[in-house]
Amino acid sequence: MNEPLAANTPHLCTVVIAYNQREQTLACLHALSGVPYPGWTVLLVDNGSTDGTAEAIAHSFPQVHVLRLDKNYGYAEGTNVGMSAALAEGADYVFLLNNDIWITPDAPGALVATAEADPTIAVVGPKVYYADEPRRIQSAGGIMNWRRMHGRLIGEGEVDQGQYDRPRDVDFVVGCAMLIRAQAWYAVGEFDPAFFLYYEDVDWCLRACRAGFRVLYFPGATVWHTNQGTARSEPGLVAYYTTRNRLVLAQRYANGITRGLIYLGELWRAGRSLRHIVTTHRRAQAIATLQAVYNFFTGQLGQGLYPARGPISGTTHEVLP
Repeated sequence: MNEPLAANTPHLCTVVIAYNQREQTLACLHALSGVPYPGWTVLLVDNGSTDGTAEAIAHSFPQVHVLRLDKNYGYAEGTNVGMSAALAEGADYVFLLNNDIWITPDAPGALVATAEADPTIAVVGPKVYYADEPRRIQSAGGIMNWRRMHGRLIGEGEVDQGQYDRPRDVDFVVGCAMLIRAQAWYAVGEFDPAFFLYYEDVDWCLRACRAGFRVLYFPGATVWHTNQGTARSEPGLVAYYTTRNRLVLAQRYANGITRGLIYLGELWRAGRSLRHIVTTHRRAQAIATLQAVYNFFTGQLGQGLYPARGPISGTTHEVLP
């Protein structure tokens, strides 16, 4: 991180979003310390942690710039804060990372080189593996099922046998690891805080495509994702934000007939969930689904009934039962 930046080398800043996962965040930053990209900087957005995350990072990684927020503003707004700080430092590219990501040292440079080859590329995503199964793919980019307004991760769960070793344009790349061109961010705008958690990355990529930019999956860069944020231990939280935010996507991107069918489908699902109110192991999800549908139709976006406890984003394939 301390090598001088050559005149013709794009300025790269990595922004890591963290909340109350001190040891995991320290491990992520340790991996980043081995990246040889010249002159790059690392910025950590501490989304209101109470476990000493910011203090531990300041002690162990004094070269990392820590932005301490007073509360958990969600992944979308936390990212916006980090992006603004990175761009204020003159970053040409910002590499957004969840704090449960491990990367190969050459990944950031490979992503930057790929983006530099075509100024119409807004964002580049690497090949993402599961950390506990290092050759099993979590994502090789994502595509939308426009009829159901549901994002699917390409290659999810498949053992890597080279089947996704070619770069390709995709509908979205997952927010756990995405390199964004500064000029595209200025043109497309910030992550929408209306999502708070989940789907903000999909929405941004779709907006970039609408603005005439490319969204690219590049397999020459690889990362490993533990996907064990605290949000996943709260089924009500996941059900709430994925249900409500899928309706937001439908409102924005689906045609009239498809949008109406999705609205009716979610109302039907919410009605069916009533029978689970008395079932202990399904109660949280049932209540969350009902609340999500109600809040969407009454215009209550942003942070909802379930306050997020982690910065997880991007795995939007899990919405449908």
